[in-house]
Amino acid sequence: MLRATYLDQAQGLAVTVGVAAFPDTASARGAVAWFPAGAPSPGLRALPFPGTVAARFADAARQAAAAAQRGLYVVAATVGYADGRPTLRAARDLPDLAELAPQLVDRVLHPLTAPARVRCGTPEWSC
Repeated sequence: MLRATYLDQAQGLAVTVGVAAFPDTASARGAVAWFPAGAPSPGLRALPFPGTVAARFADAARQAAAAAQRGLYVVAATVGYADGRPTLRAARDLPDLAELAPQLVDRVLHPLTAPARVRCGTPEWSC
């Protein structure tokens, strides 16, 4: 799984996004079943980076999560506060956080599974 952590513009929210590619659709479908719907745990683990604003975004700070599969790919995201504060309320009580994870998963997954456009005359295509 390739993971990266991002911050929102105000640097208050941290998001870890993970992408995994599988050899076949059945394997990908089986893997996405390991991610509970909306629950951050067990789910995708937070990826803090020492010496950065996201250094305190650890697993205990995860507030909401999402995962989806299309084709050979599984994309997962987990969202929480960059300052590391633990989960205090259910994600349903934090609609901004609960909506962010599935939106990010879709935005990452869509271009990975979009059909390629054939462009004859370019070096990568032979028509």
